[in-house]
Amino acid sequence: MTTLDRAASRRRAIAAVQVIAMAGVWGLCLHPAIASVRSAAVWSAVAASITTAWLMRRTRAHRIIRSSTEDINDVVVTALAGAAAAMVGAASTGEPLPVPAVLLASAASIMILLIVRSLAARSRSMQRHARRVVVIGTGEEGAELAQLVIEHPEAAMKLVGVVGNRTMADRNGLGPALLGDVDRLASILSSASIDMAIVTPTGFRAPQYRRIMAAIEDARVDAYLSSGVGRIAAPRYQVSSLVHEPFLSIGWDEPSALQQLARRAIDIAGAGVGLLLASPVMLVAALAVKLYDRGPVLYRSGRIGQDRQPFGMLKFRSMRPDADQLKNDLAQRNERSGPLFKVSNDPRVTPVGRLLRETSIDELPQLINVLRGDMSLVGPRPALPEEHERFDDELMARFGVRPGITGLWQVEARSNAEFGAYRRLDLHYVANRSLLLDAQIIVATVVQILTSVLLLPVSLIARRQFVDQISDHAVAPVIDLRAAGESINELPPPTSVSAGN
Repeated sequence: MTTLDRAASRRRAIAAVQVIAMAGVWGLCLHPAIASVRSAAVWSAVAASITTAWLMRRTRAHRIIRSSTEDINDVVVTALAGAAAAMVGAASTGEPLPVPAVLLASAASIMILLIVRSLAARSRSMQRHARRVVVIGTGEEGAELAQLVIEHPEAAMKLVGVVGNRTMADRNGLGPALLGDVDRLASILSSASIDMAIVTPTGFRAPQYRRIMAAIEDARVDAYLSSGVGRIAAPRYQVSSLVHEPFLSIGWDEPSALQQLARRAIDIAGAGVGLLLASPVMLVAALAVKLYDRGPVLYRSGRIGQDRQPFGMLKFRSMRPDADQLKNDLAQRNERSGPLFKVSNDPRVTPVGRLLRETSIDELPQLINVLRGDMSLVGPRPALPEEHERFDDELMARFGVRPGITGLWQVEARSNAEFGAYRRLDLHYVANRSLLLDAQIIVATVVQILTSVLLLPVSLIARRQFVDQISDHAVAPVIDLRAAGESINELPPPTSVSAGN
């Protein structure tokens, strides 16, 4: 069975779970509204099946794994499709559904679908069904694309190697991953059991580019063409036709003053309501932290905010009071690359603190930072001063906006150890931020927290074994260019571009 066959079987299993979950949700919501139990059962099944069928169609249409935030749009649309199917079906039996029942079922189905798909994503991160990927092109962009695949194991892709010019491959740090020249592409795709080819748009002359695409088509391998332009969200691209030839057009949209005002209003309202609703939980958390070791309840972490201004970020203390003094002793156990720092099973974390972290309750005091204007509900992760000192000029763009309690990196790749993933997602957010993206991130954060709560027994009882299992599968691509001892991004750019790179 090929990787894509296994992935298809996995999708069918997820579809079955979704049908059962949706049928249960619609049945609970429709049963009180429909006099006939039989009618309620029938139209619940119809709504669940149509919802899942539409969602699976969207999944097949995007063979690259969609991110958590991108998936939200599809889930909302499919839930509405299920609602429409249930209403039409019920009306045809002479028992129209009341609007409150439909709204309740739609909201519940959206949340259940997102949780099911979040659990599936966590299982996918182990890469048991990761697609085997080859990057075609060994120039500077080929190196960036190879690094992209390596740095995002959560996307369920494994880099088998690259195809192109050897001189260019050696110059860009791709020598260890080179599978051969493009003239051997057809045999490489067949012998290496490739599922997916990512093609760079630069470095190939038109006739050679057409031969590459013909070889990919003959091998029946999924082809993905890089746009050559980074950090522009997919919805901003439009495919246009000029004499039947496809072209990409890009829309430019700067946030308006009204959007900035709306974002701040949402921050204030959201933080205020959040503090009100979370106050009982925060009170219990404060008492637990205090009673455990009699130390301070809150921890003020020095961070760098908008316009590089320092501020104190508030958290419930989850570590020993002397944790900062012990950080240097753990330097050799750091699991993050670049300036980031994280240690699994950190001995400085208290049992109470571990529970607070697993449920994200330790982050709730940051709602006060939002009211003060230091932070936003959504934004880049607040950087530590020592991290800020090591950021390059391009990454300094993240300080043009307020840091957030949650953000794109937190919901898409929080467990990713690579600094490149952190850097890429922060810059993507800054370049494409909008109220819609913020709403998607907030919803994804809620789903992530609920999923973490569901998995809490696993996390607390078998934490070490679970982390070791994830590490063995998720951070081990077929080809790891870092094994050569060099970072692609640290190599000098090529002095020229030749055909076949």
